[in-house]
Amino acid sequence: MRFYEKLCDELMDKIPEKKLAELPRGYLALGDIMIIHLERSLYKYKTEIGNACLKLLPYMRTVLLEKRIRGRMRRPEIEVIAGEKRTKTIFREHGCEFLIDFSKVMWSGGNKAERQRLVSIAKRGEVIVDMFAGIGYWSIFLAKYCEPKIIYAIDINKDAIELLKTNAQLNNVSDKFEILEGDCRKIVPKMRIKADRIIMGYLDRTERFLKYIKSIVKPGTIIHLHRNVFERESIEERILKVLARNGIEAEIMDARVVKSVAPRVYHKVFDIKVKKC
Repeated sequence: MRFYEKLCDELMDKIPEKKLAELPRGYLALGDIMIIHLERSLYKYKTEIGNACLKLLPYMRTVLLEKRIRGRMRRPEIEVIAGEKRTKTIFREHGCEFLIDFSKVMWSGGNKAERQRLVSIAKRGEVIVDMFAGIGYWSIFLAKYCEPKIIYAIDINKDAIELLKTNAQLNNVSDKFEILEGDCRKIVPKMRIKADRIIMGYLDRTERFLKYIKSIVKPGTIIHLHRNVFERESIEERILKVLARNGIEAEIMDARVVKSVAPRVYHKVFDIKVKKC
């Protein structure tokens, strides 16, 4: 029996029957914290729903309701609706440990396959720039499994930077990082390095950040540009035009869907190779 069906059975006599169809079909569980989304019409029953989740998943200690994501730092608006009153936990993925605080930063479980793919194609000894590093969503895995020369990890969110430092320590890879707090648009143009690989793990019109990488690319640099794209939207030509306007000739080697984020909207990643600059 699926989670939704079990939840309906558990709440049959606790919320109006007509509301059962609005219950969540899934959840995100990391460590001992469970995160759910609810329709606003269910907010008045959030305590009952949270307690039912704990009963169905007794190894969870806290249930969080994620209401929305706010601001340019993508800070979650969350509420503890059942269990222990906390938002921090430690969890493991692909052999790496992470400390996360869900009141301050996000984590996408739907990116697992892409993280594995990235690790499989990165090469030993690379200089990597992670322009939106967060708590190490991409770079911790690269540091642990790909033997990079150095990873320059940048983020504007102070809380994410502190968590990234902790996560580098947890995984014994602090020596692989130079962690930089601030706006990548100001930091990257001042860097005196040439990158083998650039990760742009931002989703909102990410191509607007391409103009800041001119000084750190070289022929052969690989750029992984992440972006939310509508179902019939084609942005490959736009990406190449932005690069060309900034003196970078490139080719798109691959474009793949990472996950669905909304009806007819997809998180895609574009693998771009610099040819001339």
